[in-house]
Amino acid sequence: MQRGKDNENLCKYAYYHGFVIGAICTRIEPIPISSSTASFYDESISSVTETRSNPTTTTATTSTSESGKIIPSSSIPNKKRLYIMTLGVLAAYRGYGVGEQLVQSIIDYYEEGRKHSFQGQGTQDLAQVEEISLHVHTSNEGAIRFYVEKFGFQKGDIIRNYYTQRIEPPDCFLLYKKL
Repeated sequence: MQRGKDNENLCKYAYYHGFVIGAICTRIEPIPISSSTASFYDESISSVTETRSNPTTTTATTSTSESGKIIPSSSIPNKKRLYIMTLGVLAAYRGYGVGEQLVQSIIDYYEEGRKHSFQGQGTQDLAQVEEISLHVHTSNEGAIRFYVEKFGFQKGDIIRNYYTQRIEPPDCFLLYKKL
């Protein structure tokens, strides 16, 4: 396992005999408010997440969840997440634990950085990270099983029309895990 050059802590590559066979790329970002995060964090943010029956009270929305909640383009203050932008392993190397090692390396980085942030040596961003999450196409049952069974992710809301590039259906699930 080697680290990517652009961001050596959040983007990593898996090599086999000198060839890249897998990669993961993550970023730290604010946790957006959705009906999943509202209940997940048990915060009093219901005034920000409005139901579909009263859409005029929310001015900036991104999409609508399966439960009928409008997901606004705002975030929970001072809370961040590790967002998995992409994880890929060449088909011939799947089933050998490569993807699992890549995801685990990100979780290990978080845990090590979090430990150092409590000692005053880590980054402020990691000290604010509360969860790890990603979006998964609704028909990608293998990926959903991978994250839920191997890492304990929870399946959140369906986000309608998430994909815009001729993917049918264009919907995804938000998968997340509190760290």
